[in-house]
Amino acid sequence: MKASSLGLLAVAAVLFLGTACATIATPKGWSGPLAVDGAVLISSKNNITAVSPDTFVRLWTFPDDKRFPEDEDIKLDGIYGTPVTAAGVVYFGAYNGDVYALDLEAGRPLWAQAFQTDGPVIGGVALGQDILYAASDDGILYAIDPESGVERDRFDAGESIWATPLATEGAVYVATMDGELYALDPATLDPLWSGPFQAGAGLVSTPLLAGDTILIGGMDRELHAINAASGREVWSFKADNWFWTQPLVADGVVYAGSLDGNVYALALSSGDPIWPEPFAAAKAVRAAPILVGGTLVVADGKGNIYGLDPATGALRWGSLETPISLGGDVLGHPALLGTEVLFTTQGGTLFRINPQDGSLQRVTLQT
Repeated sequence: MKASSLGLLAVAAVLFLGTACATIATPKGWSGPLAVDGAVLISSKNNITAVSPDTFVRLWTFPDDKRFPEDEDIKLDGIYGTPVTAAGVVYFGAYNGDVYALDLEAGRPLWAQAFQTDGPVIGGVALGQDILYAASDDGILYAIDPESGVERDRFDAGESIWATPLATEGAVYVATMDGELYALDPATLDPLWSGPFQAGAGLVSTPLLAGDTILIGGMDRELHAINAASGREVWSFKADNWFWTQPLVADGVVYAGSLDGNVYALALSSGDPIWPEPFAAAKAVRAAPILVGGTLVVADGKGNIYGLDPATGALRWGSLETPISLGGDVLGHPALLGTEVLFTTQGGTLFRINPQDGSLQRVTLQT
């Protein structure tokens, strides 16, 4: 990893975790759970595990050197981006710099070998039309054949990439740690804009396409709304710390958490605040909010869970005085399983949350 990126990751670790400097250099990963057809995927520092969504019986783990001796030398070193799935295949990148394709049913590698980048994969991977995109801290966006794991093309952004790329039908968006956002032709990886959008500091959140607007946040403490066709900024909203969460857009409202501990509700058209005041959580907000059953569910970085009225930002359940707590750091995004919200604390402990009242259950995985 580049020295500048290692320093920024150390700063991020301090902000999120409050851990001692001696532990910062050891990557842990912070990927959230993923609920897919027939499985829930849970990532920890050294492996990814699939469990049954009905019984939470463990289906498989990768790597699994107890069952497969060939896995002994695979050291993932942490998974930061949420995996993606398609056609019965799980794709993910790891801090060790490798990208993997696993059979969803059996959890075994499908490529002859993992695809290797020249730096840690800190964001996730994105699946376009017949192309898998992986961005690395080496500053390169790789276009990979999803069936074979062979590189098809690459785009050199010239600076570390932490954000998960966004693949749409007409463009691939990739953001860098020097604050540039590129829109690329999916077929050629040639730039579509006259020049990249330039923010005031590194862009770290996964871009989100809402209509004709790209939303992305960064270390300049701003949430940027950018015209997807031209790359020109439509509006920006400034907080008191980084925007690292991917925002949520529903009914013309942008819900975004910040490391300043606030959750903001902004008009998609203008960036103007919708709530009388932002919701102030107890700690920095890194995980994306999720809207389910008419309740906006938010987790702060220390695992405190809140249920908000999406129209006003008022608490429906949870409190700052006696918070509903998962008892661990929550840095990964939640997932929806039926009518329940799933969170994992750092390290891979899974929790089920009832969005109606905030009641929670720690899930004990069955073997």
